[in-house]
Amino acid sequence: MIKKALVFTAGDTLPAMTASLDRDLASSTVNVLIGYSTPLIKTATVTNAGTGEIRVDWAAGDLQQGRWPMQIEIIDGQDKQTLSGINVVVEGKIQ
Repeated sequence: MIKKALVFTAGDTLPAMTASLDRDLASSTVNVLIGYSTPLIKTATVTNAGTGEIRVDWAAGDLQQGRWPMQIEIIDGQDKQTLSGINVVVEGKIQ
């Protein structure tokens, strides 16, 4: 289980989230799920399949203030692995 917290600001679109999953992602799809009451599901861009590097670009409205659980799903054909134990902390928008 991963125990990390990522910190962003509500409403922002930058910075993108980047991560290294330390596995080969060739032919894999990676989804990032944030546990809002209506979960947000974002498909990550695999930036380096060999080293498992991904990027998630945020759209306006994706980041909602609060502390939220996050999961990363790695789907390779019929096989799916879920990484959990990640928290996203979204701070209030800076005025």
